[in-house]
Amino acid sequence: MKVFARDPAWDERMLYSLNEQLPALLVNRDSTLNHRNGQQTLAADILGVHVIVKRYIGAYGWAARCRPQSLGRALRSYSHASRLRQCGIPTPRALLCASFGVDMVTVTERLHANELYEAMRVQGWLNNWEDSIAQKLAALMQTTSTHHITHGDLHARNLLVDQSCNLWLIDLDGLRFHRSDFFYRRRRAKEEHRLGKSLYHASPRLCRKSGFVLEKNRWLWRSTG
Repeated sequence: MKVFARDPAWDERMLYSLNEQLPALLVNRDSTLNHRNGQQTLAADILGVHVIVKRYIGAYGWAARCRPQSLGRALRSYSHASRLRQCGIPTPRALLCASFGVDMVTVTERLHANELYEAMRVQGWLNNWEDSIAQKLAALMQTTSTHHITHGDLHARNLLVDQSCNLWLIDLDGLRFHRSDFFYRRRRAKEEHRLGKSLYHASPRLCRKSGFVLEKNRWLWRSTG
């Protein structure tokens, strides 16, 4: 295992334990949370620390030229986590970015949280938390607008909600900090539509309360402040 970046708390013992466990984890269906689009997401316990391991599946030979480079995606995901936290956007703490054979892996803290999409489907849950979630969603959209950030795949499954009703942004390898206003606004429009659509399917009222409006078959976000 070759380490490209790591949190100071991730010491040699943790690295050794992860390296020993990974081969078994990768084939353990009980540990796998998601496996699609060339990525595998795993839940693991490394020396008593609960973490999420994301594997960016590499390729050999000619196929490696056709597949997007896993190294760049993994490093972006790792570095974006700290930048988002500096901007005041909650996201799980990034702990490690390393290679494992031709694959790349990132390790982040595991939160006691669920996907927002799944939480909204629990009968009665939104009755207690709707106003708070709407405020958090509006704040997220405002902060990403202020810093010209686009996520790349922003929908209700890439937002986690914890027991204190805090929202956490995940799946960061497609995230961008834009310098060009033109490209930012173009991607932002797609982002607003994607998130508004996913919210509306689960809860039309929450969608509206968060500041989303439907204009000409496109969901747009309008500041609620």
